Amino acid sequence: MTPRAVAEKYFEALNSERHSVVGGPAALAYFPALLANYAAHEDRVTRWIESAAAVTTEIDFTGRLRDGRPVAFSALDVFDLRDGVIAKVTTWYDTHDLRRQLRRPAGLHHSGIGVADLDRATEFYRALGAKPLTAPFTLGAKAAAVSMTTDAAVRVALLAFPDGNGVELFEFGPGVPEWCVPPDPAARLPHLGIRVADVDAALARAEAAGGTRLWGKPGFFGPVRVVYLSDPDGTVLELLDGSLGAIAGVVRDRQRGYRRWTCWTSTSPGCDTLRVGLRFARLVRSFMENELLNGDVVRLDAAARP
Repeated sequence: MTPRAVAEKYFEALNSERHSVVGGPAALAYFPALLANYAAHEDRVTRWIESAAAVTTEIDFTGRLRDGRPVAFSALDVFDLRDGVIAKVTTWYDTHDLRRQLRRPAGLHHSGIGVADLDRATEFYRALGAKPLTAPFTLGAKAAAVSMTTDAAVRVALLAFPDGNGVELFEFGPGVPEWCVPPDPAARLPHLGIRVADVDAALARAEAAGGTRLWGKPGFFGPVRVVYLSDPDGTVLELLDGSLGAIAGVVRDRQRGYRRWTCWTSTSPGCDTLRVGLRFARLVRSFMENELLNGDVVRLDAAARP
């Protein structure tokens, strides 16, 4: 087998994750660990340089992490062969660029919410799709004094939504710290937006768990179905089935003078069908302007074409 043929077998095994054909025990342990965080990956060779005992390749690596983020970089692999097998692989690549791509992007981490009944509030946010990360726990007087500047015990629950963002619920005993009490009504959180797959179904679950709707019925902001409600402790929530980018797209359209979005409330005749048609029109225009909105889902059937 030629040196290039050996290296080709290496890349074939690496891309298909058939590591048993790569090499000895060290290699078998190394490659699964190296690629554990990738949902998909491929090494594509763009150039071969061969000699009798070595092969050098230029490769383009493309992959997708398990959280959905793409990774791409170029590398140089040098294979030293001995008796027809790979004795050593040396790889050069831009580690700074790769670290930049692997670093988690900055974003909203979680929202802290004061509640009167931790168990009731936990069940309410579970109804909206959040899952408890731990059992509720209590900060003793000493820990509460350090982290909450209060000498009263504080019960805490941590819940996360499927996208990784979450809520931290606090049930204070007597002696709520002053910084948790807004000095002015205008200083309170106006609302907390939560994205759900089905606004109407989520609203029904929220009401069953003690929430109170603040709108008569869900409406639309452009293509996004939306409704306001309050949780059992009075915190105002906004349930949406579209991205913040989709909301911004409606605003940009109006700023530019476009009047493509006419379905603003659920009382409009044929609103559900019109909504699908508007989503399709938005998709076509987005392709033309190269500004597709992440996360938007488009359904299209013959009855819904604009």
